Amino acid sequence: MAALKAALEADRAEEERRAAARLKLLDTGIRQAILTRSVDDAAAFLVEKTDRETADPAQRFNALRTVQDEWYESGRDKGLAFDLEVSIALALASLDRAQDADERGATQNNLGNALQTLGERESGTARLEEAVTAFRAALEERTQDRVPLNWAATTLNLGLAYASLFDKTGDQAWLDKALSAVRAAREVYDAAGATYYIEKSDRILADIEAKRHADGSR
Repeated sequence: MAALKAALEADRAEEERRAAARLKLLDTGIRQAILTRSVDDAAAFLVEKTDRETADPAQRFNALRTVQDEWYESGRDKGLAFDLEVSIALALASLDRAQDADERGATQNNLGNALQTLGERESGTARLEEAVTAFRAALEERTQDRVPLNWAATTLNLGLAYASLFDKTGDQAWLDKALSAVRAAREVYDAAGATYYIEKSDRILADIEAKRHADGSR
């Protein structure tokens, strides 16, 4: 019996050693992917590392979402397009793991945010149009009847994406869509007495109206 226990302990120690070695290899892979600017490799290594570090499979969606948030915030705050592209790839990976409407809606919303932030820094409109698609997909999950405040948050984001498309194209129709979306979100915030978000919505509305007036005076 003592010999069996010793063998099992040795086997357990070997498994832990191999797991630690695998994590080191994944860290190396992430660093190399960053150096070579390989978005797909970076995302794949990050997904595997997150899975290996999260013992409970039920917690892996939230763990990956946290990692996606970190890369999004880094890209947003530091102006790093690569980090934003990785956050987009991680959001897409998270979609495959989403189990319910709340998770799918939150992930589509996060995807839209990353696409919009990157799209605002690029010359074309493709990313912004993808952001609009992501926000609309989020609204199919975050319905107004079921989760009104989440619906309002995504609708507000959609309005901002429309406004960004106007900035790129000068097409007045995007401003009209932006105004409609932000006003709809504000109504929900007003009904909920969400003062901070009412004020935020008012600031966005004022900015959109200023763009409308400036465009009309050209």
